[in-house]
Amino acid sequence: QLVTYFKRNIAPGIVWSLLRDSLSVGGAIVMAPTVSQQIVRLQQPSEQGTAETKPTQAQNFAGGLLSGAVCGLGTQIFHNAALTAGRMSNAEGRTPGNVECMAKTLKEHGSRAFYLNIHQRVAVIALWSGILSVTQPFKT
Repeated sequence: QLVTYFKRNIAPGIVWSLLRDSLSVGGAIVMAPTVSQQIVRLQQPSEQGTAETKPTQAQNFAGGLLSGAVCGLGTQIFHNAALTAGRMSNAEGRTPGNVECMAKTLKEHGSRAFYLNIHQRVAVIALWSGILSVTQPFKT
């Protein structure tokens, strides 16, 4: 029964879900320090030289927010493919393949697959990426 549950409810969209989540918040966590430093450079007067200035908490938050928005947008197609995979599995009672799910997503939505259902998802990713950039729980 556990194997049946896995095949029907988890397996269809697992690849797209892993890509979506790893590259959205994970990508933002990796990008945020660079974006925050760019914000510092943009806000410094040009005559201050090239010394690296540590970003403020607000600059870290802004860097995380921007990184999260970009990475969330960049992974929206994976999100829509995961939703399609779940829908296909429930409607057809079988486990569709990954390529089949992506092909159906693109066939049904065309270029809209890159931004369909984006509003709340990207807002949540951007917000949490900003929070993680300030709190830095993964910093060693």
